Amino acid sequence: MYELPEIEYWKMILAGQLSGKTIEHISTPDKVMHKQLTGIIKQIQGVLVWHIERRGLYLSFHLDNGQRFVIELNNDTAISIISTKELRDKKPKSLNVHFSDQVLQLQNISVEQIQLISVREAEQQFKPLGLDPLDRSFTLERMQQIFAQKRSSIKTAYLDQTLIAGIGDKYSDEIAFAARLSPAYKMNELTSEQWESLYEATRNVLKQAVDHYIALDCPVYEPTSNLDQYKEHLQVFEREGIACPNCKQPIVKKVIARKKTYLCHTCQPTN
Repeated sequence: MYELPEIEYWKMILAGQLSGKTIEHISTPDKVMHKQLTGIIKQIQGVLVWHIERRGLYLSFHLDNGQRFVIELNNDTAISIISTKELRDKKPKSLNVHFSDQVLQLQNISVEQIQLISVREAEQQFKPLGLDPLDRSFTLERMQQIFAQKRSSIKTAYLDQTLIAGIGDKYSDEIAFAARLSPAYKMNELTSEQWESLYEATRNVLKQAVDHYIALDCPVYEPTSNLDQYKEHLQVFEREGIACPNCKQPIVKKVIARKKTYLCHTCQPTN
């Protein structure tokens, strides 16, 4: 499940491995995808990757021809990096972006998740995205300006990518638990103390997750093992019936904003 910490982790890995390298060519798992991506494949061949950034749930490769190679990740997509020597299959089973000594593999990815666009088009596409909670501009004051007048619940507000970008079901539940607030609590009813708690929880939960991935002593070609290892560190998400780490009462699952939500009724009272 890709949310901000997972994509931030992969941005850092890819930037460290691929920045400054030239894309030699792209291979696809079938002729249909190759035909659909013909324009991108031709334009991207021989282009240098300057650097890679994360915008919300997107990875944006800055290319030396002035374009952006944008990849949208979903929960089915698997990323890995292998050396060219390890690529033994003559017929690729994934979308492969080939560099001189490495291959970026993207499994279970569709044509709709891949774009080659201009800088202006990229800015227009990313313009609707809300605050990035890992950015320096994400301050308590800025957060209050964006959310204070919203009558929606914490859960609803945190899933709105036009308000705050990169957070989904998993980390919205983890943040609300860390802040000791019910995900059903209305944003416009938060007290000053609760705003501070929510802000600190947002920064801390996301940063701790990113730091965990960075500290993993796993090779970059084993993405599944990297991402799955953090599950045991989750406090409430998908832990229905398991004892709360604070009060030992069972974690419950509710539907809030039409989404499955995990919380502790004792530690996160509605009022």
